Amino acid sequence: LYIVTQNALADTFYNHYIRSQYSDERPSEFNWFERLLGRDHTYPKQTLILPHREDIMGLFEGLMQKYQANPAGIPNPQSDPVALNSAVGEWIFLHNRDQHQFFVEESFPMQWSYPYAVPHGLCYEIKHDPLTELPPGTADKDIAWWDDYIKKLESYPGFKNDDLAHHSFGKLRNTGGNIYAYRNMRDAAEKAYKQALYLWPGNTETTGNLVNLYTLEGRFQDAVDLVDAGLPLDPNSKVLQHLKAITESRLKASQDIPSQLSAYQNDKNNRQLLKPILQNLLILGRQGEMDSIITDVIIANPTDAQFLGDMINFYASQGRLSKALEVAMDLQNAQPNQWNVDLTVATLLLMTGQKDLAYANLHQAVLLGGNSALEQIQREQIYQQVANDPDFQKALQATQPQAIDATPKASDTGIPDSLQLQPTLMPTGWKNLKAQ
Repeated sequence: LYIVTQNALADTFYNHYIRSQYSDERPSEFNWFERLLGRDHTYPKQTLILPHREDIMGLFEGLMQKYQANPAGIPNPQSDPVALNSAVGEWIFLHNRDQHQFFVEESFPMQWSYPYAVPHGLCYEIKHDPLTELPPGTADKDIAWWDDYIKKLESYPGFKNDDLAHHSFGKLRNTGGNIYAYRNMRDAAEKAYKQALYLWPGNTETTGNLVNLYTLEGRFQDAVDLVDAGLPLDPNSKVLQHLKAITESRLKASQDIPSQLSAYQNDKNNRQLLKPILQNLLILGRQGEMDSIITDVIIANPTDAQFLGDMINFYASQGRLSKALEVAMDLQNAQPNQWNVDLTVATLLLMTGQKDLAYANLHQAVLLGGNSALEQIQREQIYQQVANDPDFQKALQATQPQAIDATPKASDTGIPDSLQLQPTLMPTGWKNLKAQ
């Protein structure tokens, strides 16, 4: 049996520690005292392939590239250890799966493992290869196993008042719900999450997971009731307080949106009707409908600079830079030769990794805006990050304009869906719109 902990896989000292136990770097000779302690036969004879520091740094660099390309996809590996520890776990699995079985007692969700995952009692097994689906009957057997296990736990006299035991087993049961939710087995996921909450009703992780499940199914009242049941158990929990606000706003939005959409269909030029509709669709996560409405308005009013500017900020506030850039290009067509519009397009292009096009638009902004454009560029943090780039310096020169190729549409550029926007893009009256 080889035991490693998820939470420290990327730590330098822990990496050295497990290599000294399980890899071919462990000692092969022992002194009399070490033999007395049994260290000469403590660890499994067969070794593991474990990463070195340079391997871990390579994983970190790869994660940073992925994060910069699509910040919505993974946590920031600079500030959140989950991403790197998870990547190291995957590295270990891929390098050793031909020789060993793997089981996980989940601390944090390792999303990469779910395609391989099969519930296995208190933990789950990572199979050698991804599974198209779980083996038949897996969920029923797993749920029945936990029903029986919970009865056994409750048969122990000390269990009832053992908060740590409730927390621990509730956390373990939450994992099965995650696996079923990943496979869109919603009924099984709900049953597993409810077993976890039976063990530990105040588990904010499981409560949040079940709220997400109810939201996907449009069960907004059930989500409100779930949080209301858990909050008295931990009234000072910031997580539960936040979930209460979210679930209540989703419930209200779901109740309001039908009449709002009906009124809008009869008066599509009424922008006062449009604003709460977009807000509620955003709260409910109905992104496709929201995008469709905005696109229809832009098609009908292609020169409405105020609305286009509002929508740039609306999408940017969500971190959806692909859509923000797409609308910025529409505004550029509607208002040519406006330096602040060209600067907005340049900023979005640079933030999505399209440096050449960004600098071309940046140069055009400098030509049109002069010192006003240069002063604004100097204030933007993103341009401070490329200040030493010779091409950036060249773009700032107020000489003859560079030829700007037809800017590709966002859908053709591989732009990531989400990134925290740093600069203020366009004046707007819609900044109070926010996702819940």
